[in-house]
Amino acid sequence: MRSWGRGWGRSFFLLAGVLMAGVLTAGGVVRAASESEEVGPIMPHRIYDLKTGREISFEQLLDRLESARVVVFGEEHDSRQGHLFELALLKGLHRRAGSGLVLSMEMLERDDRSTLAAYLAGLISELEFRDSARLWPNWLEDYRPMVEYARENGLDVVAANAPRPLASRAAREGIDHLFSNLAPGEEGHIFRPLRMEKGAYWERFRAVMSQGHPGAENAPEEVIWRFYQSQKVKDATMAASILEALSRRGVRQVYHLTGRFHSDYYLGVVEEIWARQPDLPILTLTMVRSPDLSADPTEYEKRADFLVVVLPNQVQE
Repeated sequence: MRSWGRGWGRSFFLLAGVLMAGVLTAGGVVRAASESEEVGPIMPHRIYDLKTGREISFEQLLDRLESARVVVFGEEHDSRQGHLFELALLKGLHRRAGSGLVLSMEMLERDDRSTLAAYLAGLISELEFRDSARLWPNWLEDYRPMVEYARENGLDVVAANAPRPLASRAAREGIDHLFSNLAPGEEGHIFRPLRMEKGAYWERFRAVMSQGHPGAENAPEEVIWRFYQSQKVKDATMAASILEALSRRGVRQVYHLTGRFHSDYYLGVVEEIWARQPDLPILTLTMVRSPDLSADPTEYEKRADFLVVVLPNQVQE
């Protein structure tokens, strides 16, 4: 496994979850895990349709997601409960879309596409795949189960993200210099952003960086702007990867997993997709944690189409 390294570009606002069958709420009532037909028990959660503010069931969520060509799940990278929910949602979407479903992941990078394809096709072992691919530290526990489900059920998996070495170059050099100096073969691994104005996404990014991102607390704005360009390169590359997958014959829906900063408020990946294909039906989910699964959906109504509430890691039985 290639090391994670100290690259700056992990998504922000890491929240967490825990594997368990129920949770003792503040009122002392045990909330059992729900169950979805053919998916089985799902870890404790609550789902809100943010367009109506109403709580909905897992099956109702699947009903609403059927109209989307792209489903973007803005996750918390360290949330165990969130990853369990993502796996359950993968199974549910597969039940609805069948073999026309494709799993797309920020956690896999485009220069590992051939290695991933070889593994999915059974041409190399899992150990060979893990030794060759650039995988995240929590791959085995959190992301491997989804890739294994896809592999076992014949679903394609997209290595959607920009390679970290190229994204790091964008942060150091700026995108103009990067795209003018790509080596042969690198052009297919990375895409130029179509939206680079200093709008809402830039303001959110700059605020996060200035509030304590390592190495950026006192950085001048031109340095933060280059970091932002690197962020946008990742968004653009994921967007292009999703659209490539949708263009394949028989693909009905792409289920994309990414850190929620990349998709909240329909920015990041979502705005880069719409810059390329404005009328494409996309539905988004965002995630928050709560020790008693409580949340006020009105606080999140502009963030996404659906809110998934899960438990934080420290809540244990």
